[in-house]
Amino acid sequence: MEIKVKRKDDNVLLIELGHVIITLPNDAANELVSLMDYRIKQLTPEDEAALERSLAAYRKIALKIVEMEDATIQMMLASLSTMQKIILCRIDSTGQVKQKILKNLPLVKRHELEEELGFNEKITVKKALNQMEHKIVPLLKKAILDRKRLLSED
Repeated sequence: MEIKVKRKDDNVLLIELGHVIITLPNDAANELVSLMDYRIKQLTPEDEAALERSLAAYRKIALKIVEMEDATIQMMLASLSTMQKIILCRIDSTGQVKQKILKNLPLVKRHELEEELGFNEKITVKKALNQMEHKIVPLLKKAILDRKRLLSED
């Protein structure tokens, strides 16, 4: 179904839903948008529990970085964006991952990341988990496999 929204005049929106036409005052449209935002952002207890379980699992994966050798971490860090490095630093509440990452960055990049860590306070849990699942963990696996391949060639 095609939905069209037009502004009829300063205070009225015209919404066409197929053959149905609805007119809404701007105040009502604003309230509708805020209600939809609230409903989308509101989590059920099941959703919160699932997020916490995922977060705990990714924290364990992030802590594996502390045990990795520096060369493997450096290979992985070259492929990560600044936002992804920030997520890795923040997902671990102990600070060990952050120390390991900062230790393996060149001095200039280390200072840049420390600055960015101070500015980027509003990374949502959902965005962090999405980045971990789709970007960071695959890069981590790739770096480990590449490192194993290099060591087996020697």
